[in-house]
Order: sequence, then C-alpha cells, then structure tokens
Amino acid sequence: MESITPYWTNVFGQPVLQDERASRVVVSTNGNSLRPFAATQIMTTLSALKGSCTGLDMVTPAQLQEWNPGSLAAYLNVQFAAKLQDH
Repeated sequence: MESITPYWTNVFGQPVLQDERASRVVVSTNGNSLRPFAATQIMTTLSALKGSCTGLDMVTPAQLQEWNPGSLAAYLNVQFAAKLQDH
C-alpha cells in the first residue's frame, strides 16, 4: 500500500482547476416545466393514449388510469424533479 500513497497524495494535493469559460445554454428554459404536473393533466393525457402498447415497464395507459390520480401525479413529479429515467 505504501507504493500508491504518494501517487494519491499528489493527485489530491494538486490545486483545483477553475473553468474560466462562460457557461452556454444547452437547452432553453421552458417556464411550463417548472410547474408540477396536475393530476387532471395526467389523467387527460392517459385518456388520449388509450389503446397504446406498454412501455418498458410493461404498464399500459389503461392500467395507469386505475391508479389514484394524486399519487400518480406525485410519483411523476418526483421523477421529473429528480431527473430520473422513466424505466
């Protein structure tokens, strides 16, 4: 272990590099995406998807319509806020 200690001491002992470049806009901000999803919006969208096939999670829109709309909205809002993948 003594052989790697100087290496990591050197790595972590280096001064922090500052990125002086100006940040760039990759995706423009959409104010609508800052509001949480409402249960009514989700149920309206699921109604429009009637007859669609399952997603990667093997759940159909019809099955999702059977869930409590408030709970489904809360779940999707948490995923959206945390930027989690939907599968």
